[in-house]
Amino acid sequence: MPRKLFVTSYQRPSRRVVSLLQDANIQYTTVDVDSTFHGSGLLKGLTGEYRTPVLFVDGVKYVGVGEIRDDFLAS
Repeated sequence: MPRKLFVTSYQRPSRRVVSLLQDANIQYTTVDVDSTFHGSGLLKGLTGEYRTPVLFVDGVKYVGVGEIRDDFLAS
C-alpha cells in the first residue's frame, strides 16, 4: 500500500504526524514541500490548497494531525 506524506519539516503538526507514523511502524515516503523543488506546487495541485501535513494512502488523502490519527491510524 503506497503512502506519501507531505510535510513542512519545521512545523509542529508535521513533526507530530511523523512521530505517530513511526510509533505505529508504518512505512511511507516523505515530501518536504519547502525542501523539494516542486513540492508546494505538487501539493497544491493534488489538494487544491497548501496545508501540511497531508498523507495520501492509495489515492485517499488525510489532512492534518486529527484526520491522520483518527481516520487513518484508527482503521
